[in-house]
Amino acid sequence: MTSHTNPTKKQHFVPQFYLKLFADQQNLLQVLDIKNMRLGLPRSPAGVAYEPYFYAIETGVPDEASQQIEDWLQKHEDIIAKELPQIIER
Repeated sequence: MTSHTNPTKKQHFVPQFYLKLFADQQNLLQVLDIKNMRLGLPRSPAGVAYEPYFYAIETGVPDEASQQIEDWLQKHEDIIAKELPQIIER
C-alpha cells in the first residue's frame, strides 16, 4: 500500500488538460462505447481515460510506485498545460 496521505486512485492515461480541448460548451465529452458499438452518455474529462492505480506495478493495486509516477506526471503536465495554448496557436 502507498504511504501517501491522499493517494491518487483515478490515474488518467490521457491527461485531463488535453481531454478538455475536445469538450463541448458544457465541458462534456461525447464517449464512444466501443465494446457495445454505441455512443455513451456525455461525461466530463475527469470521468474518462483513467483506470484505478493505472501506473501501479500491478494495475488496480495501490502501491508507492503508482503515486511516484503520478506525482512526476502531474508536475510535467502542469507545465505542458500552461504552454499548450501557445503551442496550438502557433
